[in-house]
Amino acid sequence: MHASATSTAPGKVILAGEHFAVYRRPAIALPLESVSTTVEVRPGPHDLLVTQLEPGDHARAFALVRLARSRVPGWADQPVEVRVAGSVPVGMGLGSSAAFAVALTRALAVAAGHDWDAEAVRTVAHELECQVHGSPSGLDDTVIAHATPVLFRRGEPPRPLRAGGPLHFVLGSVGYAGSTYEAVAGVRRLAEARPDWFAGVLDQAEREVTAVVEAFEAGDAAALGPHLDAVHALLADIQVSCPDLERLVTAARDAGALGAKLVGAGCGGFMLALTDGPRQSVVADALRRAGAEPVFVLSIKGPNP
Repeated sequence: MHASATSTAPGKVILAGEHFAVYRRPAIALPLESVSTTVEVRPGPHDLLVTQLEPGDHARAFALVRLARSRVPGWADQPVEVRVAGSVPVGMGLGSSAAFAVALTRALAVAAGHDWDAEAVRTVAHELECQVHGSPSGLDDTVIAHATPVLFRRGEPPRPLRAGGPLHFVLGSVGYAGSTYEAVAGVRRLAEARPDWFAGVLDQAEREVTAVVEAFEAGDAAALGPHLDAVHALLADIQVSCPDLERLVTAARDAGALGAKLVGAGCGGFMLALTDGPRQSVVADALRRAGAEPVFVLSIKGPNP
C-alpha cells in the first residue's frame, strides 16, 4: 500500500577536485545545508509534477519522475503526484539536479515502504543524473545522498570526512549559470590537444586534493586557504574561470579571505571563500558590494569537545 512521503536533500559545494573528478582523480565535497530541495510524493490518478521550474526544465524533471517511478519497486504501475519546493539555484554548480534526484528517489522509496540506505538512494539518483548530464562523475549525488563531507573518486566507495575544527565559508554567485556540458567538453578538448600538459595538471590537482583533505581533517583553516587558491589557479589554467568569477575571488581575498576559488563547472555560477569566524560576515558584505547575488554562508563544526 503506497503512502505519502516527503524528503529533503541539501545542495552541495565542491571544495576541491571539480572537473578532475571526471578523470578519476579525487575530489572533496561538502553538503550545503543553506539551500535544499524538498519533494513530496503521493499516489495519484495520473502523474503530476508541481514545481516552479521553467517549461524546458519542467519537462526534463517530469521525465525524471517517470524514470524514478520505474526504478523504485512498487511504483512502476502506480501514477504519482510530485510536489517540489526548494532553494537550490538551478544550474549554478550547487547540485540542484542531484538534490532533486536524491529527494525524489528517497521519497518514492519511503512511500513504497522500502528502508533504503544512502547508497541505495544514490544508485537510483545517479541514474537520474545520467539523464541530465550524460556521464557525470557521481560526486554530486554521492555527497548529497550521504549528507556528509566525502572524499570521492569515481568507481570507488566514498570516504566520509570530518572536519578537525570549525571552518567558515562564504559563497557568492556571479548571477548567471555556466553550462556544465560546454565546460566539461572544453576541458576534454584541451586534454586531447595537450595530453602531456594535462596529465601534469591532473597530478597537481590530486596533490592539492590530498593537501585539502589533510587540512580539512585537521581543522586548520590557515593551511587550507592557500591550497584553495592553488586549486582555483588550476581551474583557471583549464579555462573554466571567467572575468566575473575572478572579480569575486579577488574581492574575497582583498576582504581578508584565507583562500578563494570557483566551484562547480565554472564559466558562471558560484565561487567560495574560506574565512575565519569573525570575518565571515565581512567577506560576505564585500562579495555583495562586488555584485555577488545571492550570497550564502556555510559553517562546519569541528568534533565535539
